[in-house]
Amino acid sequence: MDTRELNFVLKLLGYPGYRATIADVKPNIRTKSTDRDAICRQLCDRGLLDCTEEILLIKISPAGKALLKLDTTNLPVSKAELKVLHACVQ
Repeated sequence: MDTRELNFVLKLLGYPGYRATIADVKPNIRTKSTDRDAICRQLCDRGLLDCTEEILLIKISPAGKALLKLDTTNLPVSKAELKVLHACVQ
């Protein structure tokens, strides 16, 4: 465990029940949000932390939009996958 990860865990231990939103846990003032998120994911992947993620926004890529314009009967795309793509466009 490197010092950034250790600082992250120590900050988390300062919260009641050792639970906090990711935005609240800042290992130090200069830590960027992308670095903080990467540290959290690394600790979760190693089983040292447990977290819950929620997707708030999803956007369809230009490739997904192009796929919706094609005849999908011959493509290896299920109806459920197409339904998700259509929902993302709206």
